[in-house]
Amino acid sequence: MTGIVSTDPIARCQCGAIEARCEGEPWRISLCHCFACKARTGSDFTLNATYREEQVALAGEPRMWERRGEDGGHWVRHYFCGTCGTTLYHRLEQRPGSISVAIGCFGTRDFPPPAYEVYSECAIAGLNLQIEPKPEQQ
Repeated sequence: MTGIVSTDPIARCQCGAIEARCEGEPWRISLCHCFACKARTGSDFTLNATYREEQVALAGEPRMWERRGEDGGHWVRHYFCGTCGTTLYHRLEQRPGSISVAIGCFGTRDFPPPAYEVYSECAIAGLNLQIEPKPEQQ
């Protein structure tokens, strides 16, 4: 996958207290319409760039909230800033060794579009993005 302008993008919360310095390119870029993501972001979907753990250097002291996923009870841990409330990244039990970073926190328009869409059946009526997954991101 290519297309990120910055070689090593940095994602930050709104106040700058926590950050994720990402090295290289993510192995998955996805869009999620699940109801938990909708409630967490206040939007109809969230965009995430998923990296291998060794590609991400975390700084600051985020707070963590754990929930059980809509997939049958696997945990999802959301890491957010205790000052400004920004959710910067999350970890999924089903993807050990990976960190999914909120694309909006990178502060750039020069990020590749999502190649994978999940829970599209939960999208608002009339929203049909028709994202087809690339084989390397499934």
